[in-house]
Amino acid sequence: MVLSLTLAALVSGAHAVVAVECVAVEPGQVVTYQGPEPVKLEYVAQAVYYYDWSAEVDGATIASGSDRVFNFTTPDVTPEEGMKTVTVTLLVTDGYGCIAQTTECLSVYAIPTCGIGGPDSVCEESPVKEFYYTGEDTTTASFKFAWTVDNKKVGDGESIDIDWTSFKFGDHVLTLVVDKTYEGKKTVTSTCEKAVKYVPSPDSSIVLAGVV
Repeated sequence: MVLSLTLAALVSGAHAVVAVECVAVEPGQVVTYQGPEPVKLEYVAQAVYYYDWSAEVDGATIASGSDRVFNFTTPDVTPEEGMKTVTVTLLVTDGYGCIAQTTECLSVYAIPTCGIGGPDSVCEESPVKEFYYTGEDTTTASFKFAWTVDNKKVGDGESIDIDWTSFKFGDHVLTLVVDKTYEGKKTVTSTCEKAVKYVPSPDSSIVLAGVV
């Protein structure tokens, strides 16, 4: 008996259509695959299926299961690795020993490293300072940057000059959102923050106290 298998994939709780191409996901996402329900046949009193799941990366098994629903967490991927392919295989056996097998795949893309370089404090007499991205090699993919101070947009380059005169003296939060788009058009995002203090310059006025 030939079984027709349709795997319904749920990635982080959202339905994803299974296609010939690998489904693009990020590291650390919980993935759920659902196998088929047993097909009731007129000449079988009770239909029974046995499920044998495996998830592999480069030939090494990272997860396995025997229930109809299969859950696992996508593996970590370093920026140097860029992407890992997870091969998910389901072998279904019915009560008579008849089998069918289906294989799907996931492309796990590395989240970009996020880092901010620049001063921790800015003085009133020199309010324009450079801040820059300190993550990873930006020639390996297409990168986009979005900089904000206290949720106010201040730039979109890999490095930017910020004029702090439009902000009040005191503590501020500089936020950088990094988008990395791989060759397969998959975009992954990371966010980082840096605390920056805008400080008034000291009073340098001179008062003649007296002449003797």
